[in-house]
Amino acid sequence: MTQNLPADYPLRDARSAWRNWLRKAAAPNLDVGIVSSFTVDALAPYLGHALLSAGWSPRIRIAPFNQVFQALSAPQAIFGGNASGILIVLPRLDEFVAEELARFCAGDSSAWTQARDKLLELASAVRAARKHWAGTLILGTFPPPATPEFDLLHLDRLGIVFFERAGAFWQEAVAAIDGVHILDVGAVTIQFGFQRAVDRRKWYLYRQPFSEQFLFELSKYAARLISATRRASGKCAVIDCDNTIWGGVVGEDGLDGIQLGDEFPGSAYRDFQKLLLHWRRQGVLLAVCSKNNPEDVRQVFRDHRAMVLRESDIAAWAVDWRPKSEQLPEIAKQLNIGTDSLVFFDDSSYEISEVQSQHPLLRCVQVPTTPETIVSVAKHAMPFDKLEITSDDRSRAERYAVETNRQELQGSLPVDEFIRTLDLRVDTVHASSDNIARITQLINKTNQFNLTTVRLSQDQVQAMIQSPEFVVRAAVVKDKFGEYGLTCVGILEQRGSDWHISVFLLSCRVLARGVETRFLADLASEVLARDGNRMTAEFIPTAKNAPAADFLERHGFTKCAPKLWFHHAAELAARPLVKTAES
Repeated sequence: MTQNLPADYPLRDARSAWRNWLRKAAAPNLDVGIVSSFTVDALAPYLGHALLSAGWSPRIRIAPFNQVFQALSAPQAIFGGNASGILIVLPRLDEFVAEELARFCAGDSSAWTQARDKLLELASAVRAARKHWAGTLILGTFPPPATPEFDLLHLDRLGIVFFERAGAFWQEAVAAIDGVHILDVGAVTIQFGFQRAVDRRKWYLYRQPFSEQFLFELSKYAARLISATRRASGKCAVIDCDNTIWGGVVGEDGLDGIQLGDEFPGSAYRDFQKLLLHWRRQGVLLAVCSKNNPEDVRQVFRDHRAMVLRESDIAAWAVDWRPKSEQLPEIAKQLNIGTDSLVFFDDSSYEISEVQSQHPLLRCVQVPTTPETIVSVAKHAMPFDKLEITSDDRSRAERYAVETNRQELQGSLPVDEFIRTLDLRVDTVHASSDNIARITQLINKTNQFNLTTVRLSQDQVQAMIQSPEFVVRAAVVKDKFGEYGLTCVGILEQRGSDWHISVFLLSCRVLARGVETRFLADLASEVLARDGNRMTAEFIPTAKNAPAADFLERHGFTKCAPKLWFHHAAELAARPLVKTAES
């Protein structure tokens, strides 16, 4: 029996879930503060619910009404002294330059100059906050104004000209400030619909200009952005075949009988393939997981004229008749990644349920039976959100193709001879604006060879780079087959006369090749260059970092406390066999 739910059911459900969470008084793992030029309290339960749904345990604090400049002058005050929170700043033109906007709409072109000066003042406050505060700073763009003088449909377009100038000027001003993340409130408003977004009664009564439905949508977008600052995205899209990337069942319909081409519904499946190929260009690996005859599937990839994806685009295959819960771990093993890095796309609710029952951390997206909605559903799932697509991301798929050649060589030689034959080179580099995004990615997604599994935002890494008490280094590794890319991160923290290794990690693609020894030696050299000697470290075990468990002992560290080890930098800096870029 179908139940008719009220239109505001998702909103009430979100508010109820947030109230229940607050009653539990559970320890938060995410501290979020909101500063705005309007009353923003109504956003808190929706943002809280969205963050809970994303797996966080948030605490949300609201700054006093219309105290934007005061909050930016002392952001840490909002968080009770916590210097690593997330501060969301939501300005509106209505509060900052309403008078100038009205005059401009009345024909006074000089009003723009005065409005620009006010926006520059706000940008300067943002710059000062960024300079003196190490937390994550998220800044909203301007939604369209809701003042009496402004109308998106005015034929004279004066208000539109002002709004577009202000938006472009604002984005240019904040783009020059390092470490500011943009929450595109304007884009959310346009997508949601300006008329639906604004609630004038609430504005007159509470100085809260937005509808509850709009705040619900904005909170989901904000939660995505916040999660992207703290968490790595999925690494591999695993795709079913029949009724997923083509219509029909190839084993029954044959090569010419499946739905795939320029006409609907085949065109919808082609568009999904185009989306998958777009993700691949951004660094997402593609794998096939299908209950099918292997040759039938391969023939479609090779011979069907309407296929967008080809065999060379697929990094791993699992095509047989076993349960998909058994196929997926095999794909993860082929790619040397965890199953929780896979995102599985399948049209069958049975297959989705079977996989989730065995792998609850593996993300699944059910492909709809209506082909025209496949692309929108896949996009809405947002499985591969990233703040920035790095050059390392874009070259990932090609590196996995080269890795096949390495594996063939590894299988034919003893370990020591294999490493010598690779002609490995390690180039340790300083952290900089060119590589900080990739460094942050590695810190937040590396699980296997990671001494401490410390997670840091890009803003926190940036603060460490600028501090004399920290040394942040990374390493680019290459061999005779090609580059592995930036695969190592180390962070040293000065503690009295000791230098403590607070982060030491390697991507799994360079494990067991001596790279970790070379990189450790380079970090020891950094300590010696600072007149240091004793280095300390700890291993914090997790369910996944067993490969790093014996690293300290193997490299001669001595235990000096229940969880603390030490070694002398001069001994660690001795050159191992693996070459540096200069040697």
